[in-house]
Amino acid sequence: YPADLSKRAKIDSVLDWHHSNLRRGA
Repeated sequence: YPADLSKRAKIDSVLDWHHSNLRRGA
C-alpha cells in the first residue's frame, strides 16, 4: 500500500467501485 494518502484514497475508491460493480453484476 502506498504511503501517499491521495494515492491510497484513489486506490480505495477504485477498489470500492470495482467491488460494487461485481456485486451488481452478480
